[in-house]
Parts: sequence; C-alpha cells; structure tokens
Amino acid sequence: MTDAGISFLDILIAILAPGFVVGAVVGGTGWFLFVGRHWWLGVVLGAIAGTAIWYAWLRLI
Repeated sequence: MTDAGISFLDILIAILAPGFVVGAVVGGTGWFLFVGRHWWLGVVLGAIAGTAIWYAWLRLI
C-alpha cells in the first residue's frame, strides 16, 4: 500500500473493471436473448471472457 492508501489491488481492479462490466452485460444479454434461461451463466462467462480480452488488449498497447 502506498502513502496515499492505494494498494496494488485497487489499481488492478480499476484497470480490469471495464472489461469485467462490459463482458458481464454483453454476456448476460446475449445469453438471455439466444438461450433464454440461466442468464446468470452468461453473466459469469461474459465477465470472465471480458476481463481476459480487456487484459490481453491492454497488454498490446
């Protein structure tokens, strides 16, 4: 933790949060529209995939 009270985990969460949120929304919506039930599974899988894609994209830039 730094003197400002910001830990490495706080920074990591702030960097990865956009991928997590977008992935959860897109995954949940897509799963609900195309499968129709168990939408929560789409949210979980979408959040994981969104975070992985976002992290990979950030590594490229």
